[in-house]
Amino acid sequence: FTDATLQGDSLTVILPSSRVISLQSGKATLIVPSTPPKSYRDVLLHFSLTAKTLTLPQDLQLLTTDPVQDFSADAQVKGAVPVAPLRQALSAWRDQGGIVEMPSFTASQGPLTVSGATTIALDANLQPIIAANLKAKGMGPTIDLLASQRRIAPNDVLKLKLFIAATEQNAPDGGKQVTSGLTIQNGYLYLGPFKIARVA
Repeated sequence: FTDATLQGDSLTVILPSSRVISLQSGKATLIVPSTPPKSYRDVLLHFSLTAKTLTLPQDLQLLTTDPVQDFSADAQVKGAVPVAPLRQALSAWRDQGGIVEMPSFTASQGPLTVSGATTIALDANLQPIIAANLKAKGMGPTIDLLASQRRIAPNDVLKLKLFIAATEQNAPDGGKQVTSGLTIQNGYLYLGPFKIARVA
């Protein structure tokens, strides 16, 4: 195995097109197995991330433009990625069954706190397909926020509120939480069977 860890405070990451991600503090660990993957079942790399006060590029809004207060994830990238230009390499990885498995993640921004597990694949246009099982606190205020931003159609708000009321339960650490499947596909976010909003 080859492994590396990066940890620090007041970190800034410069992305292509001069887009910037910054965080108050964070830690990233990367582990690469000594044997390259031979099939889509084999691990290409394992990584874990934690971050506090994570500020995303201005053109990428999740719930709000405010920082993500807390974020953590543990994940494995499975399947071989050939040495090739990026789009060609990603296409080959996808076609051979490559996925990202994330057994655990947590995130909080604004009124919403979520935790769970997810699998990420790529569609024909190399856009992410995300299927997650999650527990979410603050869903009611989140729906109100998205509705005020006109990211949810008015006739969908009542359906979502009824779904939340029917599935919400007491959380072990207090408050209420919704346990549900969440999907991002074809540019839309779905909670259970309901389309919530368009995503970039």
